[in-house]
Amino acid sequence: MPLASFPNLASPNILVVDDNPDNLGVALTFLSEEQFEVAVATDGASALESARLVNPQLILLDVMLPDMSGFKLCKTLKSSSELSETPVIFMTALDEPQYKVQGFEAGGVDYLTKPLERLELLARIDNHLRIHQQSQILQIANHDLKRANQTLKQQNRSITENNHKLQQLVHIDGLTQVGNRRCFDERLNQEWLRLRRERRPLSLILFDIDYFKAYNDHYGHPAGDTCLVQIAQKVKRLLKRPGDLLTRYGGEEFAIILPNVDAAGAIYIANLIQTEIARLEIHHEASSVGPYVTISQGISTCTPLGSIPPAQLLQSADQALYLAKQQGRDQSIHRNQVPPEESSQTIIPPHPAA
Repeated sequence: MPLASFPNLASPNILVVDDNPDNLGVALTFLSEEQFEVAVATDGASALESARLVNPQLILLDVMLPDMSGFKLCKTLKSSSELSETPVIFMTALDEPQYKVQGFEAGGVDYLTKPLERLELLARIDNHLRIHQQSQILQIANHDLKRANQTLKQQNRSITENNHKLQQLVHIDGLTQVGNRRCFDERLNQEWLRLRRERRPLSLILFDIDYFKAYNDHYGHPAGDTCLVQIAQKVKRLLKRPGDLLTRYGGEEFAIILPNVDAAGAIYIANLIQTEIARLEIHHEASSVGPYVTISQGISTCTPLGSIPPAQLLQSADQALYLAKQQGRDQSIHRNQVPPEESSQTIIPPHPAA
């Protein structure tokens, strides 16, 4: 029996629309025997009102109604968002093919001719209720799937953002909040390969805080940490291009990668850094250079060619930094690494605070 087919529907409700009392009586008898909940209407207007109130799971609809045709009523029902999916079975004595075609074009799912046969009526109702319930289940499943997909997308976005944040943390020095040594190594290799393809210059600045051990011994390590942060953040603000990178190379030593910057540009940036750090006027009574914190800088520039490794640029800048310290500190020395056998050296005098 139909009810046995629908464990989730304790009493499926059906709207029967027919202006003939005899036809209504037959339909009600058949349906009541199967324990369907039945609502009735005898014209199009009352059918529309009942359909909106009852929200039936199926509608049995006569084609000939006193105020409108069943076909027109069906189209009106299908235009409603609440009733558009409700199956409509037409009941009529009109059995010509053109009427059946009209019924399907109006949105009906089936077409029964009168007089109604009990077993055929119940079988068709049972079939279309099954289809309707399966359609609803599928819609719910699709809705749940969409929600699950949206949740998954949100989770993926969250994972991507977290991975990005984690990647940033992996490449950021915890104290100074600039790039760390790992960040430096990766970026130097990336820029080296890129600029080798483009045959463009790459400059590197290594700078060291002069007599920083003496600073720590004199003022204490917390003050030393504050000094490192001040200098790192000042230099970071001076680097305007997105591609320029400041990293803490180790201890009190920092490295700056300057892609597409030639020797003159690197020297200009080094001079600017030297001047701005002097303007900070961070007291350093333990320095042999002067009353304030100063830095020494080693600069190197080359155009990556052939098999020259990026370590050569780093070695050249490190040698320039060593010379800057050896020759009195608080100054910058540039080594132009074109290739190694053609290297040249420029000593840049210290720039006092303006």
